[in-house]
Amino acid sequence: MLKALVDEPEKQVKKAICQFVAHIANHELPNNNWNQLIQFLEQVNTSNDLAQREMGMYALGIILDIGGDNFKQPEKQASLCTLFNNTLNSIPDLNEPLAYLTVIAMHHYMTACDTAELTYNWPKVYETVQAVSGKRPDRALECLDLIDDLLEMEDLGPGTVNVSDIAQLSLHLAETSTDDDLQEKALNVLSSVVKAKVKPSFYAKNNGLLERTVDVLLKLMSVPPLDDACEDYYIDQDANAPSVYAASTLDDMAIHIPPTKLMTGIQDKVVAYLTSPDPYKRKGGYIALAAVTEGASVYIGNHYMQVFVDFALRGIVDEHPVVQNAAFFALGQMSEYLQPQIGTYGPQIMPILLQFLSTVANSSTHQSDNTKHVERMFYALESFVDTMESAVTPYVPTLMEASVKILENPDQTVCPLKFKEFAIRLIGSIATAIADEFQPYFANIMNQLAACVSSTDLKGQGDDHAVSSLQNAAVEVIGTLARAVGEDNFRPYAHQSVQLGLRMLGTAVDDPETAKVAFQLFASVATILKEEMVSLPEIVELLVASIGNDDEYVARLKEEEGLDVFVGDEDEDNNEDKEPGDEEDIDFDETRSEEEDDDVEGYTYDCSKLDEKEEALDAVREIAKVTGNAFNQYLQTSFDAVYRTLYHPHEGIRGGAVDTLVQLCTVQTPGPLLIKCLDIVVPKLREIISTDESKDVVIKALAGYRDLLSDLGPAAVAGEGHLEAVHNSLREVLNKKTKAQRTSVEDEEEEEAEKEVQVIEGAGEVLPALIKAVPSSTFASISHELLSSLTARLKRSQLDDENTEALKSFIVGTIAECVPGLSEHIEEFIPSLLPLLTKFSRDKSADIRQNSLYGLGVLAAAAKTSLAPHYPTLLDILAESLGRDKPGAVLDNAMAALCRMILACPASVPIDRVLPVLINTLPITEDLEETRVILECLHALYNNGDNVLLQHLDKVLIQLIGMLSQHEQFFVKQGLKDPTALFILNVVRDFPQAADSVLSSLTPVQAELFNSIRQNLS
Repeated sequence: MLKALVDEPEKQVKKAICQFVAHIANHELPNNNWNQLIQFLEQVNTSNDLAQREMGMYALGIILDIGGDNFKQPEKQASLCTLFNNTLNSIPDLNEPLAYLTVIAMHHYMTACDTAELTYNWPKVYETVQAVSGKRPDRALECLDLIDDLLEMEDLGPGTVNVSDIAQLSLHLAETSTDDDLQEKALNVLSSVVKAKVKPSFYAKNNGLLERTVDVLLKLMSVPPLDDACEDYYIDQDANAPSVYAASTLDDMAIHIPPTKLMTGIQDKVVAYLTSPDPYKRKGGYIALAAVTEGASVYIGNHYMQVFVDFALRGIVDEHPVVQNAAFFALGQMSEYLQPQIGTYGPQIMPILLQFLSTVANSSTHQSDNTKHVERMFYALESFVDTMESAVTPYVPTLMEASVKILENPDQTVCPLKFKEFAIRLIGSIATAIADEFQPYFANIMNQLAACVSSTDLKGQGDDHAVSSLQNAAVEVIGTLARAVGEDNFRPYAHQSVQLGLRMLGTAVDDPETAKVAFQLFASVATILKEEMVSLPEIVELLVASIGNDDEYVARLKEEEGLDVFVGDEDEDNNEDKEPGDEEDIDFDETRSEEEDDDVEGYTYDCSKLDEKEEALDAVREIAKVTGNAFNQYLQTSFDAVYRTLYHPHEGIRGGAVDTLVQLCTVQTPGPLLIKCLDIVVPKLREIISTDESKDVVIKALAGYRDLLSDLGPAAVAGEGHLEAVHNSLREVLNKKTKAQRTSVEDEEEEEAEKEVQVIEGAGEVLPALIKAVPSSTFASISHELLSSLTARLKRSQLDDENTEALKSFIVGTIAECVPGLSEHIEEFIPSLLPLLTKFSRDKSADIRQNSLYGLGVLAAAAKTSLAPHYPTLLDILAESLGRDKPGAVLDNAMAALCRMILACPASVPIDRVLPVLINTLPITEDLEETRVILECLHALYNNGDNVLLQHLDKVLIQLIGMLSQHEQFFVKQGLKDPTALFILNVVRDFPQAADSVLSSLTPVQAELFNSIRQNLS
């Protein structure tokens, strides 16, 4: 057979023999049989005959692809690496097929070994990729797979490869290649560099790589589109262009690179593009603004908010449509991610957006060719309305008038169906923002939406897709209205809305977009009907079926790597272009058998079907939450279906499954099923936190622990090993030992990207819930280690950047939240906690000072007299704050800390000196919850007849009445109104003259409130 492989003249037959040999080898080599094959491979791969070497390397690649596990022994590993390196070094022209075949074989072998620690000659690999990229971009693309997979290896270390070389290669290909697929792959590799744990060298000082990357990305984002009016952006489905890939790469950079490094590297370059006379460069600048907004949101909000808004306002009135569209898109992204800061710019932004909306609504000219421009405008407007919330109220009449006008316009050339869809979605955002204030518009809009869904006349007004999109938008917004206007207003429409959703699912078979909005509708209406959801059996069956389906997968068959080397190269320069599709590449090896995958390289998925599955998970979660006992009979079926999706390759599905499984536990009453579910979920969350590669999924799993502990209390960790699972997860996260956190190198001098900070914060949020769920003795036994890990992170977080500041503030706040749970064990922790809280109470960051002062207060409350020796120091700290800080959260917490000290150990506090200062510093202005301890302190002093307090009763009354008048709704909701009124009544009863004297100092509204309280005395 081996002789036939050499002698066979027919290239297709030679290729078939290679495949056959590889399969036989996979069965024989594990038993140390067929030594002739090894000798043959050594002979042909070291031959002087180039054709034999090509055939030999092709055969070796196939053998390694099918049975690479047979070559993992150290001596074979060394031999193969030497062969690969010698082969590449011996090829004078790396355009030769042998170089390409060698890189492919190297890739198969690295995949089999699953390690980055192979002694490959990586510079020669990079040279090969660059060499073949000109004439054979398809081969360069395949070779890049080796580099891309290398960057994802768990054992990749700084000494394995030089990521700067990889980045430079990727940038060269992205900038110079004329092949879209190769450009996309090169930019994907660049994104992998950014995500890899060796990434710090990517943005190291003075290497210029970050700046070079930004130059290339901006250049690509500024490429003129084929049609100025119809350019897609990186968040659009079906988007497929170099500018899209470049923006997506910049988005990844913003997520994974510390924002100070990123923004310093890009700001001057982006501004130059934004102010360029070239409209396409301005367009590229706005896409860059949009791309960095999510990942660097905290930093932008603190440093660049006004700059971003100013450029957005300039861009949306730009004379060039392509710039306008990009600026609208950037404004929409800002509205989504720069909250709440951007909401304060409503007076600047809304009038301009309203002008655009009115132009669309009042136009009498043909607009159907302007759809993309109008879509971008509506995206910006809808996103901004979402972020404004109730502050949008003054603009609602104008918004609704224009939206309804678009809905009612019958002229499809002026207002095509797509415009009506945009208007419907905007109405949904308006309703969400103003909630029950939408009531005046509700009935009319419901009629309009019902007409859109049921009308048969729409069929002649647009293509089927436009009609379906409009009807889906109408169904989605019906669900939005259910949540917005409240139970009483929507209940008359509830049952018919459910039937509407079921009818749509019955007529739109295998339509994931329709299924998605129907599932949203069911979840929304469930919040109205609750246990009266009579169609629950049918709905749950549909949801479980959607969750269980895997029809979103499409097999991607293996291409015949290297086949063209043997069948001829006559079509080398005429490679068939791929059709763009709404699919994404995925790894999928969990649920398919090896036999099924023989000819399968991987899988793609249909994004719309993926969205349907995510929505089904969300709907199960919410319906289970609100329908109470009516859902009990579906718990087991739902749980089983959802659990299986934890192995889904898409992180959005895995995250949704985590959320839903946790909810399916928390809705249960104590019993055998709950115990069974917790025995599955708690260890599974532990596994996910430890092994999942996605930070977002890990964050959701940590939130799952938090919710289980908060909602179920001790039952959440009552099972065998459950407390240990939570403890070990927290320890692993706080010490950055999870797989998701290994993408970054631990370095005390290195900043952390915002997403990395969020993982730590996720662990911190579990701790207060754990305190309440376990006895103080149990918590104290594990808290030493966890609190030590938190304080260790504080010591490592010494850089002056927003992420570090936010993390320090969060950690200090978390430590403070843990203090009450230490209870009778608090004395053990005073030596470590007191110096830490004291230090950070003088930090330059207001947020850190606020949390530290809160921590000192609760430490005093828990320690009682044990902290008395330290009171002089604490009083000095509080005096500094009371004398320095302006009204706000810091001052509120300083006052509350003083009150906690008075309550805990009044004998150690000089009341005559501190109480007048406290009274003169009132009122609480931001952290209103701290009013509770203020009132408790005042009541205690009053009941003890404290003379200092009695001397200042008039001031106290004025402050309390003012606070109650200004924040009455909050006081009522938080149960603060009654204790406030009780204190006032006590003073009125005991000291009527003091009460009368304050009337002249009150506003009319305050006086009316005061008199209404006084009337209760009689």
